Amino acid sequence: MSRDIAASNKNLAISSAGISTAILTFTMIFLYDLVLKLEVDRIVFQIIIASIIVSIFTFTISFLIYDRSMSLYEDAAKEEKEERLEKAKAIRTKAKKDMDNGNRFTLFGLLIFLIQPALITYSIQMIEACWLSSILFLGLVSAIVYMSFRTRPELGDQNE
Repeated sequence: MSRDIAASNKNLAISSAGISTAILTFTMIFLYDLVLKLEVDRIVFQIIIASIIVSIFTFTISFLIYDRSMSLYEDAAKEEKEERLEKAKAIRTKAKKDMDNGNRFTLFGLLIFLIQPALITYSIQMIEACWLSSILFLGLVSAIVYMSFRTRPELGDQNE
């Protein structure tokens, strides 16, 4: 089951990187002319582009981490079949750490990804939409902080 979660997270990460790439292309096509005409602040435009690039690379890094985690889960399953349980347990522990690291990168990428609407609407002077995007973003960050400090019962090691 853990391998399936890693595969699902891997697909999420690469899909998110693809969406970020599409947004980068869209932003470059539609906002660059406005930057040249000085209708959009150059600094805000550069922040937008930088945030998109950071989210692309963050999602790509999480993709690679999830891919490694999947390989480790497969190795653990092989070790269990050969009845080397201690080695399998050590490999699963390492795979779980990789999953946690991948989750952190994905979360960071999503946070950067979700601030982009506020930045884009600010750059084209849609102040009301910028406020709405900012408030929703802050609500999301608050929910993430709240959920991260909640204690949850340990689920234990889930075998495949």
